[in-house]
Amino acid sequence: MYANLKRNYQPIITIGRFTRWGLTKLKEIFFGIGGIFLLVIAGLYIAGALIEPVRWYLVGIASALLLLFCGWLALSYARFRLIRFVSYRDRLIKDSLGRDVNDIKATLAGLKKEISKMNIVNPPLFQRYNRRLTSEDLNRFAREWALKLGLDLDAKALSYIAHRICLAEDTCVGRLAGNIETMLLRVLVARSVKESNLEVLEIGTLFGVGVAMIHENCLGLFNNVHMTVIDPLNGSYDKDRLDTRTKMPVTRDIFVHNMQRMNIPKSDYTIIQKLSTEDKAIEQASKRSYNVLIIDGDHSYSGVKHDFYNYRHLVKRAGYIVFDDYGYSFFPEIKDFVDKEVIGLPELEFIGLDINIAIFRVIASQDFTKRGLKQHK
Repeated sequence: MYANLKRNYQPIITIGRFTRWGLTKLKEIFFGIGGIFLLVIAGLYIAGALIEPVRWYLVGIASALLLLFCGWLALSYARFRLIRFVSYRDRLIKDSLGRDVNDIKATLAGLKKEISKMNIVNPPLFQRYNRRLTSEDLNRFAREWALKLGLDLDAKALSYIAHRICLAEDTCVGRLAGNIETMLLRVLVARSVKESNLEVLEIGTLFGVGVAMIHENCLGLFNNVHMTVIDPLNGSYDKDRLDTRTKMPVTRDIFVHNMQRMNIPKSDYTIIQKLSTEDKAIEQASKRSYNVLIIDGDHSYSGVKHDFYNYRHLVKRAGYIVFDDYGYSFFPEIKDFVDKEVIGLPELEFIGLDINIAIFRVIASQDFTKRGLKQHK
């Protein structure tokens, strides 16, 4: 019956609710101000019935007070319903937000748990170098370095190259010993070479990931890409057979294995497994001329000086000489040497500095550079 009334006679339900609420309210206030108010009204009606001369006057006052009381009662009921409605909505919102927050927390907890199973959480635990380029970095490289090197590369193309560099590191055994900015610049320097064939000489290669990433990002841009490395491949800085970070062996076998992993054919690389200070290393390296020379071997003043003066004559005109770890606080002697003996040489054009790297372009003929080498000796 109640359901039928609620469906077909909603006003009756509303009046019934009001009546029930009103009776409850009267019961609550009967002995309070409301009760006194009702007693006064009742007294006025009784007095009006008994006192003939002022009957209608008293009845009018009582009726006015009764209407005022009923109006106050109606307003109180409206306020009661409004407060109840607002409280109900607040409760719904809080419940909903509580469920949403709990759902979000549960989702984040689930994602965190899943991410913890993935490989992306492992590299930061051993990797000391930055592997992420911001939008500001990419725009700066596009605006400054691409222009300096004559490359038509925007931020998206640069981010793709950086992505491929990181993939090469993930593919190989070992690691890259440098920030992504430095590695990206090595690739950009190599890509800016204007000849049909690319020849790169790297002094100090560690696991070979550096030349692998250059080869990877220069494929198809040259008829042939060839990488020559000079490294004893018997450990890290002559301290240990194992790399200081990864504790993987620094050996010729690992280097070759990485070349295989990157699908680089044997014809595209040459290993000179000697110290760069050995005459035989210089003799073997001199069988080729190069577009890019990367000096990243002995980081002492005398070591960098030796590599520069004994190999720079192998760099073709319009080629590049790159000093790695320039400005790196761990190896201050590199910056000392470059600032004192390289910057200002007439046969070299200073291209610029970035994070731990200094880049020069060879602008003099090869014969002139050889004479400079003989004079230095």
